[in-house]
Amino acid sequence: MKLVRILALVLLLTLLVVGGVQAQDGVTMVIGWEQEPDLPSPLSNSAFSVYLTNFYARDVWGWRGNDREIFAEMVEEVPTPENGLVTYTDVQVDQNGDGTMETAQAPVVTYRLRPGMLWSDGTPITSADCMFYHNLMMQPDPLDSFQRGDYPAVVASAEAVDELTVVLTYNTPFPDYLTDATLSCGFPAHKFLGENAAGFTMDTDGDGVFDNNVDDAPYFDGFNPAELIGYGPYVLSEYNVGSNAVFTKNPNWGINAFETVPAIDTIITQWILESEQMQNSLEVGDIDMAFNFAGDRPTDADGNPVGYYAMENVEVFSTPGVFVDGIWMNSGPFAFAAMQDVRVREALVHAIDRRGIADQFAGPGAGAALTLAWVPAQFTPADLPFREFDQELARQMLTDAGWVDDDGDEAADNAAPSLRVSQGVEGVEDGTPFIIRFYTTPVVPRPDIQTVIQAQLAQVGVRAQLFVVNGPTVLFASFAERGVLNTGAYDIAMYALSNNPLSPNGSADNFRCAGIPSNENPEGRNSTWFCDEEYDRLDFLVSVTNDPAERQSYRDQAEPLFYNAAVWHSIRPRLQYYAVRSDRFDVDSMREMGTLSSNYFNRVEFWQPAS
Repeated sequence: MKLVRILALVLLLTLLVVGGVQAQDGVTMVIGWEQEPDLPSPLSNSAFSVYLTNFYARDVWGWRGNDREIFAEMVEEVPTPENGLVTYTDVQVDQNGDGTMETAQAPVVTYRLRPGMLWSDGTPITSADCMFYHNLMMQPDPLDSFQRGDYPAVVASAEAVDELTVVLTYNTPFPDYLTDATLSCGFPAHKFLGENAAGFTMDTDGDGVFDNNVDDAPYFDGFNPAELIGYGPYVLSEYNVGSNAVFTKNPNWGINAFETVPAIDTIITQWILESEQMQNSLEVGDIDMAFNFAGDRPTDADGNPVGYYAMENVEVFSTPGVFVDGIWMNSGPFAFAAMQDVRVREALVHAIDRRGIADQFAGPGAGAALTLAWVPAQFTPADLPFREFDQELARQMLTDAGWVDDDGDEAADNAAPSLRVSQGVEGVEDGTPFIIRFYTTPVVPRPDIQTVIQAQLAQVGVRAQLFVVNGPTVLFASFAERGVLNTGAYDIAMYALSNNPLSPNGSADNFRCAGIPSNENPEGRNSTWFCDEEYDRLDFLVSVTNDPAERQSYRDQAEPLFYNAAVWHSIRPRLQYYAVRSDRFDVDSMREMGTLSSNYFNRVEFWQPAS
């Protein structure tokens, strides 16, 4: 054991030297980070960029605990009708989409910032920071990668009443004013309006209208400690490409009674892209925490602990998750021709034993728990059917679509028949073999699941070429960054996109027609090319309808349209697992992790070293 610890110490020192990290004073925690972020959030589409913001960039409010309790961060109170910070105004809207304007109630939400807050560079936080965000969201004709969602469509105006108060008025009924299209005050206006090192400004002619591209702001130019200031318990002090990021205590956090000074002096997020290496690093003590691993099977068939569960001085715990790994299918113009036929997409799903894969890789019973829709289960129509594993049906559907078994060698006992080929498919030369590109990330068990799916597709005469690539910089990168998904350079992919368990809303960027990426729409994230105008109409009505039952009725009408397009299929439900060195840190102080897609570390200032 002494030899292992000595080797571990040598390896850790090597990592710190290679990564450029200097020796740190006080308590240091190293967290294994399975994806190196490409850009800061929200320009990056990677969850691992978003997670980092909880160290350096808090916002108006957040959610904590497994019950997702909302709490104030930058504001004095979370606005509600009860405390008078939410009122309503009459608006004329076509609320039900029939072309008739009707009188309805739109919310007016007052944000009151806490006095005394400072950005990490010492600049006071004021309503001007909130107004910067509003003006950015309302920027005319943006050609950038900043995701705006519903905000420009549903917000009428914002007004800074004084240095600490902003009133946001919506132009339509909008029940999710706490969870969607909210005002953000978490971006420092002075870093975007000409006071940064490069002299960059969003307003080049001084007329008050933003006309520059926020992608070009130094704040989003990689992870630059001089530019990436924020309001949070830590500041980014180093970013070492290919190695790690180093966060140290924010000297301007803790000056107010509502800000808890962290007990941990330095947080290092160490890029470890391979799951096996992550596991080894925790076991020998090079890192103090690993997360986002498949922890559903703590023992082997003989009942012996495995993986993280078998490690000495390591404790594993889990929280509810919002992620479900799904099979995403490209129905757009850059996919293999067969993928543009919904019959083919349905056939491929029937060829995959999704329930069996879920049970195998997420634990017994996981297959029965697979979701029917991307939206949370509590908002999913109850009558959507599950596309069950049926390879004979898959073969028949492929034949009907013009992709035939021309030599008749497919059978239940033949695991590797020859490829199906096109016959009479419009726009496709007869005899074209059925070969598709299948992408995923290195996160275990995705590559293993990918291999199982490849074998099952082969049984129906479909060859899947497998690609395992970096998530942030390759698979999820924006259209402007030539990301695989957003340029349509794939046929099927496996990854997770978080839904919102707080709302029945869909995701405009990912599922509406206007979200399809292009040169004219580089911020689009609709990488399946699903486009249905009736879905868009219904999805919008979900977002603007106050009555809960009526909202759900619109969701119930919209979901079958998305389901029938067969572009998304659940494959592996996921809890969020953490493994922590209990000999170094108090695991009980860490259990209150966030359970949304963006707030896993929003209580980091309350973490404690082991006593």
